[in-house]
Amino acid sequence: MLSERQAELEANARSQVCFFVNGSLLLLISGAVLIADQLVEKPISGPIVTIYLLPFLGSALFARWATGAASHWGSTVRAAIDLHRFELYEKLGVRHPRNFSEERQIAAEINQALLYGEAIPDKFAQGNTQDEGGTE
Repeated sequence: MLSERQAELEANARSQVCFFVNGSLLLLISGAVLIADQLVEKPISGPIVTIYLLPFLGSALFARWATGAASHWGSTVRAAIDLHRFELYEKLGVRHPRNFSEERQIAAEINQALLYGEAIPDKFAQGNTQDEGGTE
């Protein structure tokens, strides 16, 4: 459903999250290796010990950047869903909503279906034009 540009934006946002998460984990592991080395070998004292803390600081910084990147990625995905929601309704067999409040109900039911595997109520099925009172 996504255009080439939208797919590119989503892929870029996802790759930024992966980069920052991987960088954070790599720095965390590096810091753990330095601490293990410090425990096994002759302990280093003085100001050089602060160098052993730098990977942990870098890991925390990368984790913070990953949070911002994940927020941007989520915004990209939400925007794509908003733009293509009617196509999504058709693919899921859900009729188009008649008004905004009905669209909120349909969206809540779709979320339940996608997150928890619950069935979408028949009253929202394509071809069903009955209103809440049961009349057509």
